[in-house]
Amino acid sequence: MSRLLAIAALFAAALPSSAAEPTAAERGYKSLTETAFIPAFWTAKAVPNVWQHWGVKAKPADYDAAFRDRYGLHPAPYPNDGLPMGLRKASALLKTGVSADCMLCHGGSILGKSYVGLGNSTLDIEALFVELTAVDGIVKTRTSASAGSGRTSACTTTPAPTCPRGG
Repeated sequence: MSRLLAIAALFAAALPSSAAEPTAAERGYKSLTETAFIPAFWTAKAVPNVWQHWGVKAKPADYDAAFRDRYGLHPAPYPNDGLPMGLRKASALLKTGVSADCMLCHGGSILGKSYVGLGNSTLDIEALFVELTAVDGIVKTRTSASAGSGRTSACTTTPAPTCPRGG
């Protein structure tokens, strides 16, 4: 009887398990939508406070949509702590901040539906980096009169303050 049980146990162990291993595509999607690959380079206050560098008197009523529109970002079609695709909470030394991820360039939308892997043709990466960095006090910004869009341009403070086209 024990011999029969041993054979049955070996046979059962040789059968494939009911829970299949995730495919490479499933592992990749999970990795891209749930993992921060680089440390945060903006503080947690950068995203909620960047509107103060837009030249408006008050925070826009639909701030999330205004933020995405200003920088050419898209809603995340996966849980992302309220951040658009391309931004992600990440650790920075002893605290949590915000970082960019692959979806900044490789996440887009068609007719209002967001897709992972679709190229982002609307991204304004310069404005995003300059303005979020300015919130953290690393770089000063000034609105460039020649820009027309009201966007800001990076200004250096050393050795002497300068801005493109006298902005």
